[in-house]
Amino acid sequence: MKNGQKFDLGVTVLEVVHTPGHTPGSIVLIDRAKGICYSGDSFGSGQVWMQLEPHVSMKIYAASCQKMEKLMNGGITKVYCGHYPYVKKAFDKTYISNMRKLAEQLSKGVALEAEDYPMDFGGGARKPKMVSLGEASIVYNSEKIN
Repeated sequence: MKNGQKFDLGVTVLEVVHTPGHTPGSIVLIDRAKGICYSGDSFGSGQVWMQLEPHVSMKIYAASCQKMEKLMNGGITKVYCGHYPYVKKAFDKTYISNMRKLAEQLSKGVALEAEDYPMDFGGGARKPKMVSLGEASIVYNSEKIN
C-alpha cells in the first residue's frame, strides 16, 4: 500500500497514511468523511511496542505522531486501535500527543521514570523498559532508541 492510496468501499473511502513506528511499514486508515482513523500497530491500544525488531527510531516514531496530530487538527477526532480486542474505545488527540512526547523525550535521552516490562522476548530486547504518560505507554529497548 502506498501513502495517500484510497480504497473506495462504496459507502466508505479509506485513505492510507504511512505512520512508521512498531514496524517501518506501519500505516493507519483514515475515513475523512466520518472523522475517524483505524490503527493497528502504529498507535497500539494504550501501548506501543518499540522493543521488537524491526522498529524505527524514536525520532521517526515522534514524526509519525506529529503527522497524526496534524490529521487530528484537520478533522479526525478519534483513533480506533484494533490490535487488542479488550480495548473497547477510541483514543483522542491527547493520547497521540502523549505518545509523541514520550517518543521525543526518549529520542533526546531525557531521563524518564521507566519500569521493567514484565514480559521477556526472544527477539529484540531481553529486558525491555516501559514509560507512560496518561493512557499512553511505549515499551522499548534502551540499547536501540535511535
